[in-house]
Amino acid sequence: MAYTLIRTENHHIYELDEKNGIVLPVAYSKNTLFNTYKVAGSLFNKAKFFIKTKWIL
Repeated sequence: MAYTLIRTENHHIYELDEKNGIVLPVAYSKNTLFNTYKVAGSLFNKAKFFIKTKWIL
């Protein structure tokens, strides 16, 4: 699945468009994207690392 990162005015904050109507705010630091979201009362923290040419979940 392809996602789109959208720049914001803050160079550490992006929006991750999942191309299904869901757009999540994400933070970027040192080749890593961080996001936190809530689904059905459960809180999830995710980190995605960029290594050489691909994102590692």
